[in-house]
Amino acid sequence: MSPEWRAQLDVFTRLTLEQRIAWYGRAIHLCTIFARDTYVVGSEEIADPARLRRFNELIHRIAGRQVVLATKGEADGFDESFFEMMSIAAGELRVSAALLASIESLSL
Repeated sequence: MSPEWRAQLDVFTRLTLEQRIAWYGRAIHLCTIFARDTYVVGSEEIADPARLRRFNELIHRIAGRQVVLATKGEADGFDESFFEMMSIAAGELRVSAALLASIESLSL
């Protein structure tokens, strides 16, 4: 895991339940914005279907974590492995720095 994602994990683990659920929501929202660069402007076409699919898979994983937290009301002990996955996936999508900066700029 990158040092930046490790620092974000440290922040995340200190958040309240409601703040963690909001963190996931913000990450989902930001990923949908970043995924827009896969579209062909002014059309219904997709310029980069493989990249769009990777964003979709990342969003699916984040949403799944959010659902677990919202329904069970507690962490399941997989925060570190989830943040490791986020670090890798966001890096591969070339949005890691932008995602972290955007999440950090939002007040919780």
